[in-house]
Amino acid sequence: MTAVIILIIVVIILSGISSGAEAAIISINPAEVESMTQDKKYGSKAVAIVTRNLSRSVTTILILNNIVNIVGSIMVGRMVMDLYGDAMLSIITTALTFGIIIFAEIIPKSLATKYAWTASLIFSPWILTITAILYPIIWPIEKMLLLLGKGERKVGTEDQIRSMVRLGRKEGYIEQDEGQLIHRAFNLNDAKAKNLMTKREDIVAFKASETSGESSTKMIDNTHSRFPIYGESLDDIRGIVLETEVLAACTKNEYSEKLSDFARPALFVDDDTAADDLLILFRNERSHMAIVQEKGKFTVGIVTLEDVLEELVGEIEDERDPKA
Repeated sequence: MTAVIILIIVVIILSGISSGAEAAIISINPAEVESMTQDKKYGSKAVAIVTRNLSRSVTTILILNNIVNIVGSIMVGRMVMDLYGDAMLSIITTALTFGIIIFAEIIPKSLATKYAWTASLIFSPWILTITAILYPIIWPIEKMLLLLGKGERKVGTEDQIRSMVRLGRKEGYIEQDEGQLIHRAFNLNDAKAKNLMTKREDIVAFKASETSGESSTKMIDNTHSRFPIYGESLDDIRGIVLETEVLAACTKNEYSEKLSDFARPALFVDDDTAADDLLILFRNERSHMAIVQEKGKFTVGIVTLEDVLEELVGEIEDERDPKA
């Protein structure tokens, strides 16, 4: 009887390991795999390979699990028949069946699902080893599955990330402001320059021929730090001037300097330019303001770095802005 019990325990343990391994690699998500790989956890490379070839890995585990269950059951049945005859066969078979269901299926899979991170790190190396051993059996099965069609599972989509952020906020892993920032970042490509800009009629600009003395008072009265300068009209933008440079000239009694002498190259963008593209453009061009034009000819407004950042963090006010 001792030999029968030992064999049953061995079968249940091996079957339970296979079931737990299957549940672990199916339960762990790509984000967790990427995180453990970045942290260089021991076994993380094996996890990455196993999850990248998930169909092959599951096939390996199922083959092994069925071999254990079928061969184990046959061996137990043969041993019971030799020792006790038909009388004990049905009792032992029933006990083995319930033992496999509870201790080799339900419990291992529940635990492996709950501790998928740790379980996948433990099981993945030996899954790769078994896969190499059983490859002659696995290869024709894979070819047969290819004939049945190749499905596509999209991972890492915007909707999935948004859902993960909502779950993270709900569970307390992500702060509310962090969640809002992530959601707003996804909305950047939906906002266009024409949605963010100061419209043409509200632009504060100066003629390029004006002097620093003529423009200084108007600049001081405005809350802006940089202004477009133009020739005949706003469709003829000649550049951008910084308030600090113009006022600095006035403090040196250089009132007759023309604004064109302070001009910096203007950055021009199309009115349909997305906000995320604007952010990259401002960074690359080391600029804080862009002239928004329609069809590359007509000025319809100006957009600033602050306008884009407000799409991410909300309204930004400085010391000179009037209090709400």
